[in-house]
Amino acid sequence: MNFQLKKNKFLAWLLVVSMFFTMFLPGMTVSYADGGALTPQAGNEETLVTPEQSGDVDQAEVSDGTETTNTGISEPSSDLDSSKETGTDVDAGAETGTESGTETGVEKDTEAPTITVVGLDKQEVSQSELTFKVTVTDNVNKDIIPEVKLNTKVINGVAGEYKVSLNVGENLIKVTAIDGAENKAEQTFSIKYNKVVPTLSAKEQLAKNLEYIHNTVPSPSYGSEWSILSLARGDYQADPAYYDSYYEKVKLKVKEVMLKNNGKLDKTLSTEESRVILGLTSMGVDIHNVGGYDLTKSLANIDYVKGPYTGSISALLALDSHHYEIPLIEGGNSEKQTTREKLIRKILDEESKLSGLDMKAMALQSLAPYYSNYPEVRSFVDRTIEYFSQSQRNDGSFPSNIFSTAQVIVALTALGIDPATDSRFIKNGKSALDGLLMSADPRGGFIYSGDRNAMATDQGTYALVSYDRLVNKKNRLFDMTDVQIKDSSQPELPQAVELPLPNGEQQPNVAIPNDNHDYIIPIKPTDSNKDIKVSILESIRAKVSVNVPFNSSLPNLEVTKGNAVAAIPKGAKVTSGNSAAIEVLTSKSVVDTALINQVKAIIPSDKKLDHIDQAFSMGGSDKVSFDSFVTLTFKGMKGKDTAYIQAGNPHAIQKYASNIEGEASGKSEYAYDSGNDLIVKTNHFTDYVVYTSITDVPPVVAGQYVTLTVDKLMINKGYVVANTKVELRSGDTVWTLLRRVLDSKGISYSWNNKSGTPYLESIAGDGEFDHGSGSGWMYSVNGSYPGYGASQYVLTNGDEVQWRYTANLGSDLGAKVPTGSLISVGEGMVVNSDDKSPVINVPSNIQRDYKLSISKELQNTNNITINIPDVKAKVFLNLEDVKDNIPMITVNKGNIVVVIDKGTRFKSGDRQIELMTANQDTKLQEMIQSTLNKGNKVTALNYAFMMGNTNSSVLFDKPLTITIKGAKGQMIGFVDNNRFTPITIYDTEDQGIKQNQGSEKQTYGFVKGNDIYIKTNHITTFVSYTTGLDATVPTEPSTTPNLNTLYSDSGAFRNGLTMLFLKRLRMALSKEAMAGLIRKLALLEQNSPKC
Repeated sequence: MNFQLKKNKFLAWLLVVSMFFTMFLPGMTVSYADGGALTPQAGNEETLVTPEQSGDVDQAEVSDGTETTNTGISEPSSDLDSSKETGTDVDAGAETGTESGTETGVEKDTEAPTITVVGLDKQEVSQSELTFKVTVTDNVNKDIIPEVKLNTKVINGVAGEYKVSLNVGENLIKVTAIDGAENKAEQTFSIKYNKVVPTLSAKEQLAKNLEYIHNTVPSPSYGSEWSILSLARGDYQADPAYYDSYYEKVKLKVKEVMLKNNGKLDKTLSTEESRVILGLTSMGVDIHNVGGYDLTKSLANIDYVKGPYTGSISALLALDSHHYEIPLIEGGNSEKQTTREKLIRKILDEESKLSGLDMKAMALQSLAPYYSNYPEVRSFVDRTIEYFSQSQRNDGSFPSNIFSTAQVIVALTALGIDPATDSRFIKNGKSALDGLLMSADPRGGFIYSGDRNAMATDQGTYALVSYDRLVNKKNRLFDMTDVQIKDSSQPELPQAVELPLPNGEQQPNVAIPNDNHDYIIPIKPTDSNKDIKVSILESIRAKVSVNVPFNSSLPNLEVTKGNAVAAIPKGAKVTSGNSAAIEVLTSKSVVDTALINQVKAIIPSDKKLDHIDQAFSMGGSDKVSFDSFVTLTFKGMKGKDTAYIQAGNPHAIQKYASNIEGEASGKSEYAYDSGNDLIVKTNHFTDYVVYTSITDVPPVVAGQYVTLTVDKLMINKGYVVANTKVELRSGDTVWTLLRRVLDSKGISYSWNNKSGTPYLESIAGDGEFDHGSGSGWMYSVNGSYPGYGASQYVLTNGDEVQWRYTANLGSDLGAKVPTGSLISVGEGMVVNSDDKSPVINVPSNIQRDYKLSISKELQNTNNITINIPDVKAKVFLNLEDVKDNIPMITVNKGNIVVVIDKGTRFKSGDRQIELMTANQDTKLQEMIQSTLNKGNKVTALNYAFMMGNTNSSVLFDKPLTITIKGAKGQMIGFVDNNRFTPITIYDTEDQGIKQNQGSEKQTYGFVKGNDIYIKTNHITTFVSYTTGLDATVPTEPSTTPNLNTLYSDSGAFRNGLTMLFLKRLRMALSKEAMAGLIRKLALLEQNSPKC
């Protein structure tokens, strides 16, 4: 009974196969007559003659245009389409007389049609709708209708005219024409549609910028001149006190430095005077009496003016800003006397030295008033304008950054040229003004290196002011003759209430009234033997100052405010600064963002700022020096740290174990704890801060190192730091590495934070401009000079960092600083806009999620490579800005490579995607196991990684390519919505494409070499795994009877059916698919029971 059942099952299987042929291949029936021969119906005569009957099927030989394997199942030969078969010619007449492609006596047509396309001559357009015409001519056939496709979609035309709607970004238009002889012609056009994104108008952006500057520079001081000029020339209605406060600080600074530098604002840089003149003139301040000094006086010496690289340019701008007369030089030396003619000649003679567009533009700004009357100037200006026009980029901007674009616009407007409408400065439909505005932040300010930048905001804003003044027919930006200068001889309004010392007291006590008035306490030389105490309520916010004699012995003076005490010892003298109004313990806000950021900048790399405890102005924002130490006591502040801020730059105060050690250090300021109090000893007054820092040592990345070298070889001073191997810490930048090494070795250095990022001024006594106008510090990594802030360069294992002193703007170092603007792609990570194949190396020491973003400026790159190290932290890629036209991106992590083709766009899902995050889900293997047949099990989970978004699947308009190197022989699948789906692996990519055509979600795999490739247009979690037999599942003994012993014709029957099945399938399948099926049948045959 069991035997009969098995036999019936086998015959039932054959019946199903016969039904297949009958239903799907009409004209075919199966008959079991005559020893197993299968007979076709009339009208579709196809006969298969079986081989001789044999009891051993494996020895059967079939002459069927195939090669026989040892399994008894035939593999197709190299010519699967041969029409000759053993027995009857099954394909007779199928292709009679057509194989050669010719007819008797007629020459074969081999000439392809000619395609002519009119209207696709532009590679970039700003309108989405496009119309063009296509005509096709041929030597034989007439009226050939071409096939026109837009991004794979067929477009129908009317009388040869075609209309298409372009996608944002790259579009591919393909025209194909085929004649009657199957000769084909093709033309392909790549059209980029740049959608015009509405931006703020120049006037709207200017208003935003002026407000932004006013808010971010709440207390302008010496050095804020470009911000002041932007506001004043932009007619921003600020409170008069805003400008007055700035002027008071400038006066104090001018008094201090003029005294120190013998009547100059800087020992070598005349640009200091020029900048301050421009800032004060824009406000209407008399520059001939600033704290008692005439700022034009030092500019009378041409040797001083010519010192810095741009000295002549800046001086001419400053002197012409209000038609200022140039004073006579002391001593009457005519050779050294500055004249306007000498300044103009100097600028013209140094044309070849003006290497950058910004420098050339500044020269034009200064020469603009002389264009009409000086032929040499006119010639210089004209050729420079032509050079600007040739240098302009297609987006309207100028190389290499926003600073160049801003300065060119100021130059053009100074010459009366409209940067928005002049045809010489419109490229690809984009004007120079457009080029500037593309770097604007709609919230206010200008972006540089990926974020709003103070210097970029100043220059970009006064460029907008210059444009605004042009279109409104106002004076040029630097022609300030429309500004009314205030008479400096008029008495100034009183700034504070004078509070004299009580008469006749040797130990006077002065209590400051709490009435919101500023107070000043006059101290005379006759008070030098007194002991004076001043008490200020902690709640008082008003200023309290003392007016003491300069360079004269002072009395013992102790000022108390809350828990802070400032004590000037008896006999001390003021040696520099403004002694007429020394602030004492003026409270500053401890939550001020600018102050917090200043303090954060000086925190050692092994700590972080917790909070600011106290902040005071001592002496004002600028430095007042003493000949001996003054003591600041902060009661109950033991364990705190301190810093002083001078001219906007923070400086940490070194802390010692005792007063003796601090005094022995030789420093101008030091700190130590005494009991429960914090003591600061200093010989200068400025702003002081007490803060709390906590330990926050970035972990050392095990086994990873970088090297650091600091040298002054170009000025013959050797090495400051010889080549040193340093352990790499998490988040290390070029800046944190330098500070850590210099601090550990006790090497002095100075820097400022004026532009929003640290700028190195000096190391071990040698600083910017100390050895010429082009001298200063530059850094390189692995031999290349990045050209951007050291705090933005994140280090990786093996990097070689060099800080080098240059005497000539890097040319003596062989430095090739990249041109182009800097584009931020992530935290501390920037790429150059001119780099067409940028490489982004994710730091190997990240401990938290790391976010990258691709901006529109990178859409024209050839390929962006992202290298991700083996880290646990997640890496995210934000593609929001390029969602409609993603540039080509290659992501590498270990043995996995993901490639997004250029022009890919999002169809759905989050634009911020995870990049190959390891999936640690313990249930993943169980999910895969549930899809396997009984007897198989998952033996290894090789790779499991997250792509896309954990909450939803991300869908693209075309497949991405995921390569798993060395994964040949493994199985693959994906997890979506907690459901595992195996991915079919095809023999070729073409098979996968054919089988997935028309599907919204396409996912398939194929093998190439030793690697597995996954093509998918939706990304989620992907898995590769290995399966094997489950030894825990017992194998049942076979009870199937041996058909060979029961039926003498079983071998012929089975082989005959197999051959007919294969022949029929061969007619419908490709060679590759057919070969795959043959291999699977061979495996089935090998595993079948044999007797």
